[in-house]
Order: sequence, then C-alpha cells, then structure tokens
Amino acid sequence: MYENKIIGIWGLGKVGTAEDNFFSRKNAQVIGMDSRNKNEFIIKFSHLVSEEKKDQFFDQADYILTSPGIDIRPYYQHYKQKWITELDVFGAHWHKPIIAITGSVGKTTVTHLLNQLLSHYAARIALGGNIGTPMLDLLDQDKDTALLEVSSFQLEYSTSFAPDLAVWTNFVPNHLDRHTLDEYFHAKTQIFAHQTAAQKALVPLSIARKVNNKYPRRKFLIMIDEAITECEKKALTQQGHVLFCIENEVVYKYTQSGKAALLAIDSLPDTTFTCNWLTICATLHSLGYDVTLIPTFAATAQIPEHRMEKIVREAITFYNDSKATTPTSTLSAIERLKGQKIILFLGGLSKGIDRSTLVQSLQGTVQRIYCFGKEAPVLHQWCNDYSIPSSSHPTLETAFSSCMENRKENEIIVLSPSGSSYDLFKDYEERGNRFKNLIENYFESKKSI
Repeated sequence: MYENKIIGIWGLGKVGTAEDNFFSRKNAQVIGMDSRNKNEFIIKFSHLVSEEKKDQFFDQADYILTSPGIDIRPYYQHYKQKWITELDVFGAHWHKPIIAITGSVGKTTVTHLLNQLLSHYAARIALGGNIGTPMLDLLDQDKDTALLEVSSFQLEYSTSFAPDLAVWTNFVPNHLDRHTLDEYFHAKTQIFAHQTAAQKALVPLSIARKVNNKYPRRKFLIMIDEAITECEKKALTQQGHVLFCIENEVVYKYTQSGKAALLAIDSLPDTTFTCNWLTICATLHSLGYDVTLIPTFAATAQIPEHRMEKIVREAITFYNDSKATTPTSTLSAIERLKGQKIILFLGGLSKGIDRSTLVQSLQGTVQRIYCFGKEAPVLHQWCNDYSIPSSSHPTLETAFSSCMENRKENEIIVLSPSGSSYDLFKDYEERGNRFKNLIENYFESKKSI
C-alpha cells in the first residue's frame, strides 16, 4: 500500500521518528516538516520542508501524518483524503489483541497499574501510545497484547481503529483551547466507534447514557459513576449491558443472571483513587483474569511520578501532584486529603477552562492558596472574591519560598496546579521535578545553617 508512495510527516519528535522508521521499511519516500531548527533532523530526514511551505508539503505527499499536538483543523478538510493516523496504521498492522485506554484524567495511572498487574498474570504486554513508546515502534516487539494509552488528539481523526477492549475512564472538560466541548467528546468516542459487535467497550454510566442514541444497539460494560436505582440496574442488564459498581466497599458485577461480588475495595492499597481501582478491576475481569489476585499483585505496584506523590521531610508532608492539569484532578486530590490542613499551589494555563468554579469549590477546604505563573493574578483575584487567603507569585520558586516562610505546624503542602505547565515549564514532569528539587534544596539549606 505504501511502497513508492510519498509519506509526509509533520512533527519530527519521537512519534515522527517512529513513523519514519515504519514507512521507510515499507519502501516509501518520507518527507518531514517541523517548526524547530531543521539541523536537528537533517541527518535523519533527507527531504525536509519548512513550515512556511506547508502547501508544497501537502501537495507533494500521497499520505500525511501529524504529531498529536499539532492542530490540523485549518487544513484537514482540503487534504482530508490524504490524512491517515498513527492509530489507524498501527491497528492495521498489529494482528494481536489491543487494549486501549482513554479519559480526561487518570488514564496514565490506570494504564501504568494495568501494565504492572498484567505482568503478574504472566501476560506479555507491549506498552505504548500516548505513554512511553510510540505505537509504531511496538510493531517490532514480540508481545501478545498491545496496551495503549490514547489521547483525544490521537483519536479525533481516526477512521478505522478498533481495539478489542476500549476503556474510557471518565469525561470532564479538558483541552478546550484545542477543541470545543462537543468536539472533545466526539474525539473520545472514536475509541469504540469502529468496533465490531464482538469487541468490548468499558465506559462510565454517564458516558453510556450520552451515547445511547448514537449507538442504540451497543452492549457496553458500564461502570456506575453516579446514583442509580435497583430498577435502573435491572433495566440496563435486561438490555444486555454488564454493570460494575461499588457497594459497601465491594466491587459487584451485575448481569441478566444476577449480582456477583468480585473484590473488596479495602483490600487494595491506597496508591490511587477508588474510581481507578474500579476501572482496573472491571478491565481485568472483562479480560478473563481472576480479580481476587489483584490485592496481592497490587501490593508492589507503583503509580507514575507526579500523581499525588507523597514526600515527607522532617515531619512535613508534601504532595507532588503536578500531573493535575484540570480542575477536576485538583478537586479529586483535595477530596482525598479532606480533613487535613491543606496549603495548595495553583498555577499553569487553564486550557480554556473556567477555573473560577474550582476556586469557589475550595472554600472551606484549604488553609491558603499560593498562585503562581502567568495566570496567578487571575487566580489570586478569584481567591479574594471567595475569601480564600492567597498570594500571587510569578514563579513556583517564589511561591514555595513564601510558603515555607509562613507555614504552620501540621499543614500539608500540595502542588496540584489545575492547569498545564507550559507557561513556565516544558511539561508537567519538569514542573513536578522542580517542586521536588525545591523541597530538597530547602532542607539541605537548613543543614548548613
């Protein structure tokens, strides 16, 4: 299909390099385009086009792929017949089971934990996608199942990707600087839009209800994420859906044949949110694994850095939750710490989300808020509007310094910014690492006094 074709790759980072390797092996000619200094790519890409010559690039290519972070909406309709996606190419060339996970928040944690747990079940997993290894590089791995984290950016233009198990963890406003809310939701639906009847989709009840009219014949695996009556449960199971819910700290499965207890939630470690454990339990059960083994396997499982990462120094507790880039994530973190004296760092860019409602929700739950970064003045003003003690700082460093000068006994210090990192840092990881360095440097400096 690709032999002797010209493949245009827009964005020459990790994903673009993996795409280049794949198509070069297919005897295609690859041309690249990137906004960065072409000297970075001159050795690898013999055919480079500057972004000032996009039309030349689009016209020359038989097929076009872009890195997920690039907004192609201004060009898509005109060159629609040429656009292909990394997901669709991977799905066409990976001939083994695929588990794909998406969601507004928590998908990386769920994917990481699932990967660790599946290894205990002796599953041979190829892990990648929006996390770690680019998808097309997974094609070289001798594994039995692909476990992919997929974002709305990867999904939005997919036309054929159909995982054997699609997991959609949740949906809250996000990336509204790129999508409208409806566009964002539609992009997420592409995780199951092309599945066959034999393939499975695990979704929260709130999402199942929203897509019911569009997919009236779909039989979903449904996680109960809202109040629901026994009559409603019965009606859903009679329609052929399978339900997973938590009742009295136990995960239950509901089918047409009845109700069955699967796992006690209190047997699981407090390493992540209960909703994530529900997703993991439902996923593993749907794959045919014995979920009673999860507590044993989960005892050593670790979540990735920068997600409610607890740090204790000289009886002072810090939480590095730099990955919290939405208000929902921050509220979940605060809810998890409810009842403690919380000092909160808010910052980053809003991504088009109104954060005033977040600040309002923090009334009475936090002792003080340190606002930092480009949007700090706006956040600080909202704190004033809702009578929350706060201060505004241009950097994380100045906010941290002020915090440590004024902290009181028994306060816990939480970085859960609610916004993206791009005002001050290249990514959330750099932001989280900076926070951890500030902690270490603070206590090192105390030693020298």
